[in-house]
Amino acid sequence: MAGFQTLRHRSSFLKVKKCGDFLKSHDFFVQVLPTTSFSEELDFCFGVTASKKVGKSVQRNFSKRRMRSLFREYLTKNKAYFPKGYVYNIVLIAKKSLLTTPYETLKKDLECCLKSWLKSKDHLL
Repeated sequence: MAGFQTLRHRSSFLKVKKCGDFLKSHDFFVQVLPTTSFSEELDFCFGVTASKKVGKSVQRNFSKRRMRSLFREYLTKNKAYFPKGYVYNIVLIAKKSLLTTPYETLKKDLECCLKSWLKSKDHLL
């Protein structure tokens, strides 16, 4: 997907945690850090995590696949709402309840979290 990159290094996750905004949902946490960009090609850097509290490796991998799918689906529909000129570093952190929650509910929660964050960040415009 154009304009999309994954966060792979621990230092990237820690930077988003330290400097970014923290949003809570019932089934996951969202951390967002916008940084100014001079590149027209890259708009989003995305990472997912699931601790051992979520479950064993099968459950953790399933939750990470669901979160990646959520983000990709959300991004294809709502990319235009994000102001240009920034790279948005977004990290989703799974909770155990993510395993049993219906996918449609997860989509609504992610959309609600990111829309409320965008409303609170009017200075980006």
